[in-house]
Amino acid sequence: MQLDGRIALVTGGSRGIGRACVVELARRGAAVTLVYRGNREAAESLVTELTAEGLAVEAAQADVRDGQRAQQIVDRIVEKHNRIDILVNSAGIVSDGLLGAMTTEQWTSVIETNLTGTYHYCRAVAQQMMYQRSGSIVNLSSTAAEYASRGQVNYAASKGGINGLTAAWRRNSPRARSASTPSARHDRNRHERGDPQSGGRADSEGDPHEADRQAGRGRRGRRLSGWRRGQLRDRPDSAGRRGLSLGVY
Repeated sequence: MQLDGRIALVTGGSRGIGRACVVELARRGAAVTLVYRGNREAAESLVTELTAEGLAVEAAQADVRDGQRAQQIVDRIVEKHNRIDILVNSAGIVSDGLLGAMTTEQWTSVIETNLTGTYHYCRAVAQQMMYQRSGSIVNLSSTAAEYASRGQVNYAASKGGINGLTAAWRRNSPRARSASTPSARHDRNRHERGDPQSGGRADSEGDPHEADRQAGRGRRGRRLSGWRRGQLRDRPDSAGRRGLSLGVY
């Protein structure tokens, strides 16, 4: 499926699943803006790599918890291209801990990044997509919403919230999708868990459980319409029209 002329926005696009989405969308012809929080080197490296292939990719720095910044990024895209066709919400962090020992900061940082960040970008594109009468939104969730690992009350709650947000949004737009990825018993190292100095937070770019998924570990969740890892599919949506769905399993 080619995406020539389509305009895409991917949060958490500098690494992991988000990065893979940026690469796939760009190579299929879409003009892609990737949002990264702090890993400027990784973001610029990806932009350089893809622009060298003649692809249209640019990066924007933002913390997804900042709703005003989300709207600024979307407004800039619409001003430049007069539309936005695809949104992929991939930004996410983990900060695990048993409920009795979990700090309020651990709870709020994960909820605000994973769930509220998804809300900010859905809301930012909603008006333009309704005006266009077209557009596709993919929110990266996790089977942790139903099959959470020990010490993941905040992460599981954030992903369950994404599922609920997406289900409600589909009442307005049948092209909204929530793609669940397997939960993981992730390795406790700096790459997976973030800098120990920051209390175990991983950077809000890409999915923090990517390494376990690539190794085939993690709990199996429900299959989503036969989707496979990293594939783009053009399939009928619930209204019978053709819509873009990006599934990661």
